[in-house]
Amino acid sequence: PMHVHFMRTLLETIPNAQMILCLRDGRDVACSIRNRHDDFGMGVARWLRDNRAAEPFWTHSRVYVVRYESLVEDFEESMRPLLNFLGLSWEPQLVDFHRQTAEYYGGVARQDLMSVLRMIQQTRPQKKGPEQMGSPNNFEHRYWQMTQPIFDGRGIWKTQMSPRERQIFKAAAGEALIRYGYATNLNW
Repeated sequence: PMHVHFMRTLLETIPNAQMILCLRDGRDVACSIRNRHDDFGMGVARWLRDNRAAEPFWTHSRVYVVRYESLVEDFEESMRPLLNFLGLSWEPQLVDFHRQTAEYYGGVARQDLMSVLRMIQQTRPQKKGPEQMGSPNNFEHRYWQMTQPIFDGRGIWKTQMSPRERQIFKAAAGEALIRYGYATNLNW
């Protein structure tokens, strides 16, 4: 989320704030954003820009960094230290978080949220072509994601990234990929 660009202000303004940053392989991020917005370059730029903004805070005492891939590989093992950071304890029902009744987006219930989102969608300028108008908007997509088990999107780039996209990613963000531990070199 865009809050990574305001971390200093948030940490200074809210003395007890704790932040969780989720790091994910940039190749997968770029493919995911391309799949949603039909713009691979936007995905590369966003991953690079957001991680550069957040990186200075990775060692801050009120910031916890978790890798998406670790959450997928071993949810409990990844969540225990994160919960400890928050001063919370592990509860077995956390594994089934997606089955719990919950409200999202500031306490707005799903039915109310969908009504508000439909109203917003009807009044804003159309950005997509007619063939895409039946697809869910980003809020609806995010809500749906929060009610699902953790999606295993590790390595989607291996089958979804074209040779040209690989060149683009390597040139723009290859060194960051190595620095963040997602590759040892650019021979992938």
